[in-house]
Amino acid sequence: MLADGRRALESLQELVRGIHPPVLTDRGLLDAVRERVARLPIAAEVSSNGLPPEARFGPDIEGAAYFFVCEALGNVLKHADATRAVVRLQAHAGRLTVEVRDDGRGFAVQPAAQSGLRGLRDRIEALGGRMDIASAAGQGTSVSAWLPTGEAAHG
Repeated sequence: MLADGRRALESLQELVRGIHPPVLTDRGLLDAVRERVARLPIAAEVSSNGLPPEARFGPDIEGAAYFFVCEALGNVLKHADATRAVVRLQAHAGRLTVEVRDDGRGFAVQPAAQSGLRGLRDRIEALGGRMDIASAAGQGTSVSAWLPTGEAAHG
C-alpha cells in the first residue's frame, strides 16, 4: 500500500509540473478528474453537481482546474493523513467551482501555513479566479477555487 501511495503521489506531482494528460484534451475535465481520483490510494469520489460529462471549458480553464485538483490531492496524500477525499466540480453563472475536501488532520490556516499553496493560488489568480482554504486541526481541509468561464458549460 505504501508503494501504491508513492506511485500515486509521483504521478500527481508529474502532472502538476505541467504534463497535459490526453484524457483532459480528448474527453474533458470531468473524465480527467475521475480518472485521476480512481487511482488514489485512499477512498475518494467525484461529485459533478449537475455538470454534464461532456461539459467543456477553455483549455486554460480546464488545465488550471485539473492541475488544481491534482496538486490539492497531492497535498492530501503528503500532509493530511486522510482516509477519504471528495472532489466537487460545479459550473454556474459563468464560473467553474472546484473543491477538494479531505477528512485528514487539518491545520491552522495562517499566511505562513499557506506558503506551500502559493503556486496553486498564483495559477488560479492569473486566470482571474480565486482560491480559498478552510481547515482546522482535527477537522480536515477544504481547498476551493473558482475560475471565470465567461460562458455556460458547453458540450
